[in-house]
Amino acid sequence: MTVPESRWYQRWFAGGDDSGAGNQPAVVVPPRIRQDRFTTELGSRNRNLPFLATFDLRWHGAEAVFQSAKRDLHRRAAELSSRVYVAHAAYLESELNLLLDRQWVRRFDGDMSIVGADVELEVSPDVLAAYNEMQAIRRQAAVERLRWETDLVELEFLREQVFSRPEVARSYWLKHHLDKPGDFAAVPFDQIAESFAADRGPDTPTRIAEIIGDFLGRLDEGQRDYLIGQLGRVFSSYSRPDLAERLNEARLD
Repeated sequence: MTVPESRWYQRWFAGGDDSGAGNQPAVVVPPRIRQDRFTTELGSRNRNLPFLATFDLRWHGAEAVFQSAKRDLHRRAAELSSRVYVAHAAYLESELNLLLDRQWVRRFDGDMSIVGADVELEVSPDVLAAYNEMQAIRRQAAVERLRWETDLVELEFLREQVFSRPEVARSYWLKHHLDKPGDFAAVPFDQIAESFAADRGPDTPTRIAEIIGDFLGRLDEGQRDYLIGQLGRVFSSYSRPDLAERLNEARLD
């Protein structure tokens, strides 16, 4: 048997020794890459107007571990999409792909590894049309609200500065009815002013004075004198010693 034949015999039969063959490198079999492509809805900042996201994941390893990672990915994507308006799909798609690249690609969880991932986002025409209609309604509502606020300011001004003052109300009426001066005397300006004055009730200083008076009236004489003295010092500190003096005179009466 020749030398090459002898080495062949030793390699293929039990107990053979091939000390002259040298160390052979181990053969590494690459893992089988699997693909999971799925489409799901992601809620947006606009209620009931979702994004449509298509994820493409390449992975290998344990199925159960991958499914757990997949659920975690969907949760993280939903959290991010919930802060984005449905009109900003391009921005969200960029953010999601950045998230996948930084935190999911080459992720290794024990017996599973994600080797590639990307996502595509779209918004259906119906959803986009609904969004545009909602925006138009919001803009119209803002205009109406501004108009109401402007009307309210005008009415408050007329009540406080015009109709509650008969002489001003007469001038205001003449300004808008110069073509009908004969109707001037028929307008009950004084009665209108009285009705507005009755509707307003006491003004703020009067209400505050009533509250303070009610509080002081429930104190005994010593407590009342002490608080009135403190209030007089407050008047003096605001450069109104005349009020402090009047307050002291009222206490002595």
